[in-house]
Amino acid sequence: MTDIKNDSIETSYLSYTKMILKKVSFDVNIFIKEFNKSKQVLSGDELYKLKKWCKQNFQDSTYHIL
Repeated sequence: MTDIKNDSIETSYLSYTKMILKKVSFDVNIFIKEFNKSKQVLSGDELYKLKKWCKQNFQDSTYHIL
């Protein structure tokens, strides 16, 4: 049985990470640092969703290294 509270916390962290990445997108080094931090917390499925979101929202510049 899945713990609903944990699922919402993880989803919240995914949303929080997206917000942070939008704010730091002006600097690729900060962006990568924040992205790497999120890899320590997000589940595999959430990380997949985050990578997909990054590719859709940051197609240009050097964000392809994710």
